[in-house]
Amino acid sequence: MSQVLHPIEQKILKSLLEKQNLTPEELSEKSQLSIDQVRRGIEWLKFKDLVQVTESEKSFVALGKRGTESLQKGLPERQLVDYLKSLHASSCEINEAKDQLKNEFSPAIANAKKNAWIEIHENRIMLKGYHDTTSEEKIIKLIASKNPATVLLDEIEDKDALDLLKKRPGVCHFYLYEIYHSERNRKRNRGCQECKPGNRRVCKPRN
Repeated sequence: MSQVLHPIEQKILKSLLEKQNLTPEELSEKSQLSIDQVRRGIEWLKFKDLVQVTESEKSFVALGKRGTESLQKGLPERQLVDYLKSLHASSCEINEAKDQLKNEFSPAIANAKKNAWIEIHENRIMLKGYHDTTSEEKIIKLIASKNPATVLLDEIEDKDALDLLKKRPGVCHFYLYEIYHSERNRKRNRGCQECKPGNRRVCKPRN
């Protein structure tokens, strides 16, 4: 049976002929259609049984405002370590650190102590031990290395470190996206290779 295809449908099918299994965003870029046109065209083609759509949900992690700031300044505990390193004898009075770190002082002290980076004696904070990059810092750098700065949750292996980042306000954002991929129904759509974008014409499936 003959089917009349809209120019939007033709462009989508032409793109799927060139590359199978595309997301709506990829189809939009490839076909030069808006995302709304792509979604509308896919629904039409699904109704005509000319495309197959696979839907899935994926979780993503992106940097929040404070996560982005930490790329420049470091997490609070890293700021404290850097400040102590800049001082003679790598130590300072607690009040000096408070003035330097302001609102970041409490998390800086708590996390630096947890990492065994500092010790406090007679109202002085003293630097100690090694100060290697932490798992939390590695996750932030991993996210920042992407373009856009977003990674699949499954890509992050150290879930314990990720859980710690979740407890830091504004460092990371978590998103759940519905993703679907479209591909030609090859059995129903063999004749559509002859469609020319911009023309309405009849495509005759060759079953």
